[in-house]
Amino acid sequence: MEIKIGIVEDDPRTLSRFVSTIQSRANWSIAFACGKWHEARHAISQDSINVLLLDLGLPDGDGIDLIPWTLAHYPSCQVLIISVFGDEDNVIRCVEAGASGYLLKGQGDDELAEHLEDLMDGGSPMSPQIARRVLTQLRDYTTPNRFGNTTFEQKSFVSGPSLTSKELLVLKDLTIGYTYGEVAELRQMSLNTVRHHVKSIYSKLYVNSRTQAINTATRMGILDLK
Repeated sequence: MEIKIGIVEDDPRTLSRFVSTIQSRANWSIAFACGKWHEARHAISQDSINVLLLDLGLPDGDGIDLIPWTLAHYPSCQVLIISVFGDEDNVIRCVEAGASGYLLKGQGDDELAEHLEDLMDGGSPMSPQIARRVLTQLRDYTTPNRFGNTTFEQKSFVSGPSLTSKELLVLKDLTIGYTYGEVAELRQMSLNTVRHHVKSIYSKLYVNSRTQAINTATRMGILDLK
């Protein structure tokens, strides 16, 4: 299966390096490669893509605004942020907008390829510093119990979504960090079945990414990680 990748990066040398890395893989192809916000917006509306590599600091616009634009055209597209900006505000805004991964610039070519493979296999690649910020944000949704430990705050949502027992198992496995393939092996399901469950989870929670699903399920008290 051919994987079509769009790239939005304003630094010409970095853009060229990304293009070379992708072109070196047999089943990967470049849908478009550009360095400006308005060029990217037009390209996204014209070219079908499976993955978007997105820089945030574009000269004519905020890269984050391209995330919902992309997902509106291609709901199953995986958006991978590669940026010099690692502050909490940008990280959380990208996650809430639907990004599937977030890397700080400085990745080697082989590392980038590995992160892309992880992304396509259902993973959510993140630089260690970014993962810490996401975990910190998740802790904001926890409350201390009487033993001094933390448990996820249980809220009552009478009309909230109802995930099946298998969907909850799959979501819990994704929360731990398993790929789709690992979930399939662990739960003795086919890969297509896992993907079906994930699609159903996203639909019920009105989200577009693993991280959004975890955050939303946690806030609503339907994800028990104990």
